[in-house]
Amino acid sequence: MTTGAEKREGEAMPKAAITPQRSNGRARVALILQAAADVIHERGYESATMSEIALRSGTKIGSLYRFFPTKELVGDALIEDYAQSSEVQWQAIIAAASSATPERLADLLLDAYIDARRKHSARAVLALLEGRADGSRRREEFRHRNLERIGEALNANAPHLRAPTLRKMAVVMLYHMRAIMAMTFDPNAPNAPGAPEELRISVRSWLAARLLPHYANLKRKET
Repeated sequence: MTTGAEKREGEAMPKAAITPQRSNGRARVALILQAAADVIHERGYESATMSEIALRSGTKIGSLYRFFPTKELVGDALIEDYAQSSEVQWQAIIAAASSATPERLADLLLDAYIDARRKHSARAVLALLEGRADGSRRREEFRHRNLERIGEALNANAPHLRAPTLRKMAVVMLYHMRAIMAMTFDPNAPNAPGAPEELRISVRSWLAARLLPHYANLKRKET
């Protein structure tokens, strides 16, 4: 016997998510996406089902398919939600970078990945990208965007730096950010007590050495 959910999965349906205009519809979508993040984080993208997402969110299966005709569209919405949240975080870092000391800027950048990874939705998106065919491409897009934002933060702090230098420094900073995130969350990564703090001290010193000449020049001009 075919269930209503199975019928819906076999029917021709519009391949676009609906953006609700009313507040109750937006609240329902938020519940659906939170439930989807929970299920994907726990089971992985391939094993997550629309039926369980509907059950967890307290949504009728028909309503779920009305908002999101396919599981792929649920995944797309989660990725877009994560991208928007991440962009807000980056813009805050860039805004703070202009008046930050090099040491403070190092902490802002190093903590960016750690803070993002601690969010439940971010962990769900990582599991989602692991299970989707377009996961590698989407990860590359995020990596490229992150490199650009790191460069913008460095430029906001030291506008005298030329584009090639900013690019090189952004790449190095990205690797430092990935390393401290691995030390913080990956139990299989090489680590030792106090190692993350040693890395943080090293990055602070590196950025100070590269950026402090800018502050020295400014002070000479002021006197």
